[in-house]
Amino acid sequence: MVSSARQYHNETSYDRFDMQGGYMDWGNQPTLYKTYPDINPISLPEPSAVPEVSLWDIAGKPSDKPSPSPLHLQHLAQILSVAYSFTAQSRHGRQVFYYRSAASAGALYPAELYVGAHHIEDLPPGIYHYNIGDFALAPLREGQFEQDVADIIIPPGSPHCSASLFISGIFFRSAWKYRKRALRYVLLDAGHLLENVILALRSLGLNYSYHYDFDDDKANHLLGFDPRQEACLVAIQVYAHRSFETSHPQNIAPLSREMMAACQMAPHEIVYEEIQQMQTVCGTVVEPQKRYLELRKHLGLSSPQWFTLEPDDSGENELAFPQAMVQRRSKRNYIATQSSYQRFYKMLDLLCKTMSQDAQAATPYHDAITVGYLAGDIEKVTSGFYLLDPVKKRYGLIGKGTFISPMTAACLNQEWLSNAALHFLFMTNLEKIDQMWGARGYRYAMLTAGRLGQSIYLGATALGLGSCGIGALYDGEARDILGLNQESCLLYLVAAGPVKRL
Repeated sequence: MVSSARQYHNETSYDRFDMQGGYMDWGNQPTLYKTYPDINPISLPEPSAVPEVSLWDIAGKPSDKPSPSPLHLQHLAQILSVAYSFTAQSRHGRQVFYYRSAASAGALYPAELYVGAHHIEDLPPGIYHYNIGDFALAPLREGQFEQDVADIIIPPGSPHCSASLFISGIFFRSAWKYRKRALRYVLLDAGHLLENVILALRSLGLNYSYHYDFDDDKANHLLGFDPRQEACLVAIQVYAHRSFETSHPQNIAPLSREMMAACQMAPHEIVYEEIQQMQTVCGTVVEPQKRYLELRKHLGLSSPQWFTLEPDDSGENELAFPQAMVQRRSKRNYIATQSSYQRFYKMLDLLCKTMSQDAQAATPYHDAITVGYLAGDIEKVTSGFYLLDPVKKRYGLIGKGTFISPMTAACLNQEWLSNAALHFLFMTNLEKIDQMWGARGYRYAMLTAGRLGQSIYLGATALGLGSCGIGALYDGEARDILGLNQESCLLYLVAAGPVKRL
């Protein structure tokens, strides 16, 4: 019986001598598009262009401009088109496959987006599902649910919002391939999408807040989920420039059986007990006894030698944020060549800016992970294992030497990783986050790791580098390579570096 983050993570660990393999049941492959067959969708307008802003500028500080009042349907179309849209296609036999702006493990895309329209011009108030395939909204509920959304969030959110966005995860889309380990990837992919939404909102100058803490049962009920199949993982509030008359909570009836059946993605879905048990124990929001965890002191690592991250403003062409979003791909064709210090600095600077904003917002989420990296062949940088302190903008040397080659072996021997200049590491102490936040702390850690992983993807693309995330690894071997204690683990690895030009 799964009762904690540590237990779930350990029970779903890969071991070189005991892999949780199995064949792919292609006849039961999940569909990649959620639809509501009996609902007439509302087509979204053709979105206007997003401002050509720098990724580093919008990561560095939220917009201080007032949000449009009121929010228009055109703004919503811009947000959705940037955050979650098709960016490329490939043909597999007679089928055309579409890639999306958010990274996804195995290109399985378990994340879905929903909209709570409260005060949006040209869109009736209600709850909608975003249909990425048709670029349309499927109306699920009619009415004003502004106060209901505010009450779901813990502690209560603002009742004065133009819109709410919800990110969910459909478990079997990932479990079809990854089985009981799938919750890891579902959470990471939700984090990827969340970072896209945040950057889209910032690029448009919209004020917002995002929340991992809410009443799971009420959120799933509002959105019409069978929680064995799909669950709400993130809530986002988009604030209005002016206050509106506060609505009253509604008596929210269940959606029809036919509408709830839309959660099913395959003819014969398997419900993995470990995922359901972890989702159940994650349901409790725990008020921590102290404010900061200072996680990096609990990984079992020696005290690092700290160095200030020295800026390099020599200048190098970079893509603007909208272009980086469209061109982002998972790239694995790394080449064994030295990477410039300027690109190295820009990547670390982007992570520092992204994480520092969370710290200033006083959210606990960033505190559930520690960020490190393995440096390979980088100009002016000694090869080794480092930690990153984003608030003080410094990096700490844990150990010199060649770590990338053994880490490649620990990542299921995926040899393409060996030529990457950098392996970014997202680590946690499972026992400490259990003590601090209960099992829900695992969501904090995995969602935040996904957010930062997406930031690396976009930063690398903007700088002309390749990037690819790895969630499949021999957990024990990775722990030993890094010298982590038994309570700690590597949650996610994202490689980056120069790639071949195709």
